[in-house]
Amino acid sequence: MTAFLLVALAAYRGARRDAQKHTCIYALGVLEDVKRRWAEENSKMNGDEVRDSDLRKYFKGGIMPSCEAGGTFTIRPVGTPPKCSVKGHALPEEAARSATRPR
Repeated sequence: MTAFLLVALAAYRGARRDAQKHTCIYALGVLEDVKRRWAEENSKMNGDEVRDSDLRKYFKGGIMPSCEAGGTFTIRPVGTPPKCSVKGHALPEEAARSATRPR
């Protein structure tokens, strides 16, 4: 019985980590979409700096998305996808490429 519980606990932890990773990547995508919208509305170009305060108005209650695993987001300049401090939490390559396309 103890072995079964250990296996079940390990599976639960793995599933929880996976769910947190996917939720984080989704939040990074939302953040990138909002950053693009802000850049278009404010005539910003690739390389222009973006601050949290620039984007807060796009989120309900001004609350920025965050990583459920405790990572820290770095917004980064226009044309560069946002980043999470947790290893493996990153936008897929295709999304990262589309974030850097020139206007």
